[in-house]
Amino acid sequence: MVYSDGSKSTDGAVGWGYAIYQKCQKTAQGKGRLGIAEVFDGEVEGAHHGLIRAHRDYPGCVIHVCLDNTAVIQGLTGKIPESSQEAFLASRNLASTTTV
Repeated sequence: MVYSDGSKSTDGAVGWGYAIYQKCQKTAQGKGRLGIAEVFDGEVEGAHHGLIRAHRDYPGCVIHVCLDNTAVIQGLTGKIPESSQEAFLASRNLASTTTV
């Protein structure tokens, strides 16, 4: 299970993070900062980086990505929005090689 999220500080900087759990135990986590962006961009970056790490650490396993932004979910499964296209495309490419 990959849990991801994005956030925006009062100065406009956007961050992203993820945590990976297997059998109710946290096995990895990561975070980063995008600078001036939108929370939406942080949301997709967190999901993308979590997916990369889960795929690397658990090759061949089914990966569940949990996030709380329906626009990001739609971008990962349907039409890609103009913002953060690189992260969406890379996530889709990775998802095509494993079960997400």
